[in-house]
Amino acid sequence: MQEVQPEIVHIDEEPYKLATFQAMRLARRHKARTLFFTWQKLYRKYPPPFRQMERYNYQHADTALAGNQEAVEVLRRRGYQKAIYVIPQFGFDMEVYKRGTSLPPHKPGAPFMLGFLGRLVKTKGLTPIFEVYQSLLTSTFRMVKDR
Repeated sequence: MQEVQPEIVHIDEEPYKLATFQAMRLARRHKARTLFFTWQKLYRKYPPPFRQMERYNYQHADTALAGNQEAVEVLRRRGYQKAIYVIPQFGFDMEVYKRGTSLPPHKPGAPFMLGFLGRLVKTKGLTPIFEVYQSLLTSTFRMVKDR
């Protein structure tokens, strides 16, 4: 840190963790601003020394990032009073991406349809799906790709 001299240190760890405490102390020593990230959506009571490290991190962080609104509520309940920004890392906003109408139920004897969006690579585990799909009498295989 002495060599890089960062202005901001983003600590991608929960506030009660030892790694957060160590990074926070080091960043303060180098007069860098700090922030931590939390996904903690369950209110828990931590034993010593975790509670003390969490308190120290709350006092010395310049801001916090939360993965969801529940994490914000836990931070507030635990006593964090500074700015918190919600930045979801995974998933999608269910209010923006919601189904307008439900799909009709699958009719017996109708072709079976399976959707997959992603890379067709062995590590995705698609081989068993293709094997079962081949055994379906009414199956039709259709592949759509972007390039």
